Amino acid sequence: MAAVDIGWTPVRIAVVALSFLLNALDGMDIVIMSYIAPVLAADWGLTPENLGIVFSASLAGMTIGCLFVAPLADKWGRRPLILGMLSIITLCMLISSFAQTLSELVAARFVIGIGIGAILAGVTAIAADFAPPARRGLVVSMAIAGYPLGAVTTGLLSAHLLPVHGWRFMLLGAGTISLIVIPVIFLILPESQDYLMRKQPRNALARLNRLRARLGEEVLDRLPPKPAATRTYDAGEVFGGGRKIGTLCLWLGIFMGFMTFYFVVSWITQLSVRAGLPLDRAIYAGALFNLGGFVGTLIVGWLGSRHGLPRVTTITMMIAACLIALFGALSMPLAMTLTMAFLAGMATNGGFNADSEVIRPGIPI
Repeated sequence: MAAVDIGWTPVRIAVVALSFLLNALDGMDIVIMSYIAPVLAADWGLTPENLGIVFSASLAGMTIGCLFVAPLADKWGRRPLILGMLSIITLCMLISSFAQTLSELVAARFVIGIGIGAILAGVTAIAADFAPPARRGLVVSMAIAGYPLGAVTTGLLSAHLLPVHGWRFMLLGAGTISLIVIPVIFLILPESQDYLMRKQPRNALARLNRLRARLGEEVLDRLPPKPAATRTYDAGEVFGGGRKIGTLCLWLGIFMGFMTFYFVVSWITQLSVRAGLPLDRAIYAGALFNLGGFVGTLIVGWLGSRHGLPRVTTITMMIAACLIALFGALSMPLAMTLTMAFLAGMATNGGFNADSEVIRPGIPI
């Protein structure tokens, strides 16, 4: 029986809010290294090459998490995977605050990246599953927007707390926040209807009907027929039927978007310090970049729903390229620097998230 869309319910609102919160935590856990990098480098005498290794460890872990851990949600369920990965991230954030060597910090950041990569995919999927069908695109954009907003909040706190308490306190605080969120997720976040209907784990009918009752939907007398096993996916098929050029261009666009976005996110604070800004102003530049990303994600998502996401994404990324080039090439007063950081964040993050949204429907999770 198809679910009847009755619009927003308390459960749907709660799931979307939790998806936003989880993305905000991921934003905090990733970009916090950018904010503390100048103090960490001075404390440990790290070179830019050493910082590059620390930044890259998280990104390498995210790649593994997206490719190899996120698909396990299809086997274990999205809720257990999110809870498990959030617990691992929390533990490693706390451990990283006590790191004594670069190797220990890199190892912790690598595992954190794995957890974040897995959670990002699962959270987006569960937000879409609980969204009213007519507003699914908007809900996904809202959930994704939690990432830059979490980064902004972390930046504002870092500007005030980092100079006084140091980088270890910031990592310890981030881990503590995640620790507080874990029981909230455990108590409120339900499993998705899609998983319960497709995989039909033990007690699936009872669990599904309890969830449907909370959603205000009609309960089921029995589960629908279990879908036949999906055939093995042949990656070569994406190159057939005249899709070779389009596939390669899409892959290149996604790769370059990831590289540009995470390069700027990781290095903007450190580069601002080396350009002569005081630490708190440099952190504000990073925070404004991420605030621009929050605004840009919502604007590009809205424009994409009206004018087509591929067209809007292309224009946005072209604007982002120009803004980043100007940001790096010109010497500007503080007000102009912060304004450019905000605009670059709008275009880069907004275009990057929209770019990812173009291929998301085809990603098996």
